[in-house]
Amino acid sequence: MLAGAVLCAEAYPSLKETVLTRGDFGKITLPQVLGVNHWIIIPVIVIGG
Repeated sequence: MLAGAVLCAEAYPSLKETVLTRGDFGKITLPQVLGVNHWIIIPVIVIGG
């Protein structure tokens, strides 16, 4: 795990400029993705927790 963390930290700057910019939709929430009111999602998450 430590080696993976080091590799990720070293690769992040180059990935940030290329791969991580694809599909950048800004901040989206689960209710926006599902197309429902946020008050429907909240109880489901609470009960699941």
